[in-house]
Amino acid sequence: MKLRTLVSVLFLPSLVFAQRVEITTTTAPVNTLTISDVDFVNSTTPKWLFTIQLAVEPSTQTASGILKLTLDVNLASGETYPAAVYFESVPITVTGLKTLTNLDLASPALRRTYRLDQVAKQRFQDVALPAGMMPPGHYAFRVEFEQLSNGTTVGGFSIDLTNPSSIELLSPLDGEVTATEFPTFQWQYDGQKSKISVYERLPGQSSYEEVISGVPLLSTETSGKSFQYPTARTRSLEPGKTYVWYVEGVVGVSAGTTAAVRSRLSSFMIAGRGGIQQTSLLDALEQALGPEYRPLFDQLRSDGYQPAGTLRLDGRALSVPEFMRLLSQFRANPAAVLSLQVE
Repeated sequence: MKLRTLVSVLFLPSLVFAQRVEITTTTAPVNTLTISDVDFVNSTTPKWLFTIQLAVEPSTQTASGILKLTLDVNLASGETYPAAVYFESVPITVTGLKTLTNLDLASPALRRTYRLDQVAKQRFQDVALPAGMMPPGHYAFRVEFEQLSNGTTVGGFSIDLTNPSSIELLSPLDGEVTATEFPTFQWQYDGQKSKISVYERLPGQSSYEEVISGVPLLSTETSGKSFQYPTARTRSLEPGKTYVWYVEGVVGVSAGTTAAVRSRLSSFMIAGRGGIQQTSLLDALEQALGPEYRPLFDQLRSDGYQPAGTLRLDGRALSVPEFMRLLSQFRANPAAVLSLQVE
C-alpha cells in the first residue's frame, strides 16, 4: 500500500504556471521630433527616444513572445494617421527583465516586420517645418508583447508635439517707462517652459547685445507666460535706470537634450522718483540711433550736456512717455522716418 502511494505521487503530471509579462516605458522629454526620429529603423542619425522594459513575474522565470509597436498620429490640423508606423520583432525571450530602446529596434537581427505608411510619410514631409520637424499633434505609441502561449500584454506612451518656433514679448514694451520697480513681464509662447533673463544697462553700453554679455540680475525658468519681478532674493531694479530683458523657450529634443528659442531683446526704464531722469532720455536716444553715434553721446555726457526744454514733434509738445514710444517705433522700423530735426 505504501509502495503504491509513492508510485502514484512520482507520476503525477507536472504543473506549468504561465508567466505574466509587465511593460513599462520611458520617453525623452521632447516636444519636437524630426521625421528621422519617427522613422527610427531607417534613421541615419539615430537618437534615443524611448525605452521599453519587459519584466517577467516572478522575476526568476522566463517568457517568450513577439514585441509589437504601433504609432497612431493625430495632427493638430485634425488629420489622423492610424498605424503610421508598425514594428514587429522576431520571437524574443525575456528572463527576469529585458530592456529595449528605439536604437535596439533598428537592428535587423531583432526585426521581423517594419513599415512606415507611405501616405503618412509623404504628408509629414509636405507639412514639415523648414528644419524637418514633424507637424504638431498627438503621437500615441501602442506597445504589445504577444506571448507564444499566454495572451498579450499591452502598454504604451504618447508624445505631444508643439514645435514652438517663436516668442513674442508683450510687456513691458521696448523703450517703455514703468513707474513700478517690480514690473510684470508678459510674453506669448506655445512651448511648455520659458526662461526669462533681465540685465542692467551699464554706462558705456550702447547696444542690447553688449548689455546681455554681462551677468544677469535675474535668470529663472517658469512654466507660465508671465512673471513678476521678485521683491526679495534678487537685486532690486532702481529708479532712473535702463534694463534689457528677453525670454528663451526651453525646447525638448530627442536624445534628452534641450535647445533654446530666443526672443528679440527689449529694454525698459524705471521712472525716477520725481519722474523720468534726463540721463534716461539720453540713454534712450543713444539706443535708438545705434552704436555709430556712441562717440557723440559719450562727448555730450563728458561735457555735461542734458536734454532741456520741451519735447516737440511737428510743432506739438510731447510728453516723455509719448517720446519713448516714438523711439520704440523708430527702433522697430527706422525706414518709416523720412526726416529728423533736432534743436
